[in-house]
Amino acid sequence: MELDDLRHIWQDLATQDSVELSESELVPILRQKANDAISLLKRNLKIEMNICLYVCLPVLVLGCIFMDMPTFMLGFFVASVIFTGLFVIYYRRELHFLEVSQQIVNLKEFLSTTIQNLSSFVRFYLWFNYIVTPIFIFFGIYWKASQYSDYLIVTLLMTVILSVISNFFIRWYVQRLYGRYLKILQKNLNELIEENV
Repeated sequence: MELDDLRHIWQDLATQDSVELSESELVPILRQKANDAISLLKRNLKIEMNICLYVCLPVLVLGCIFMDMPTFMLGFFVASVIFTGLFVIYYRRELHFLEVSQQIVNLKEFLSTTIQNLSSFVRFYLWFNYIVTPIFIFFGIYWKASQYSDYLIVTLLMTVILSVISNFFIRWYVQRLYGRYLKILQKNLNELIEENV
């Protein structure tokens, strides 16, 4: 094919009007896109819930039972077991919400309700990790470094450094797991609102 032919095809495509979809044609497409994003969100929630339930919780419980540790470390492990259990309950609540919300007939209501709920979940999840991660890092380093002299200064310094590094990872992780699907849902809602205007 000649270069001129390619130019003509490109110009023809550029001058064609974009296809306008009516609301009745747009709604099923947006509903399917939203359901796809919701399915991926549910998958990610189930994976995290199962990791908490079948990996973290048993490790923490076994650590409480079998590890010889100071009383304050035992208290930390017990608190970790409680937080992990509460997170499993929170994940189950979010999964239930996503199941129920998919039954909402009105697409705009479904999208806005889901976006609002997931936005608060992502905000809570992000800030919870920002707060809890340094605590876990501190206790992990303190437990191992307490046998050395000046261990408290080293523990605090390492906690600050690792916490700053972990914040970048946490932000990326939450965005990858939940944020990008939330953006898809928001884009779908914006398209629906523009169509109604």
